[in-house]
Amino acid sequence: MKKLELSERQAETIYTYSMDNKTANSLSSFFSVFADETRLKIISLLSIYPMCVGDISHFLRINQTTISHQLKFL
Repeated sequence: MKKLELSERQAETIYTYSMDNKTANSLSSFFSVFADETRLKIISLLSIYPMCVGDISHFLRINQTTISHQLKFL
């Protein structure tokens, strides 16, 4: 095994604060929600002004059912 160039104290800090698998998995699942183009567009619109599904549908030119389905994920 290659010797670390970090000090013992730095290595201990890294071991203390590094992310465990459960946390990494949870965060990965959370951020995967934002990996959809339509969801990002919805978030973008809602960051400008609060809107109802009908308004979002109008601006994105997508039917309301699809918008509602995507909002369920968000």
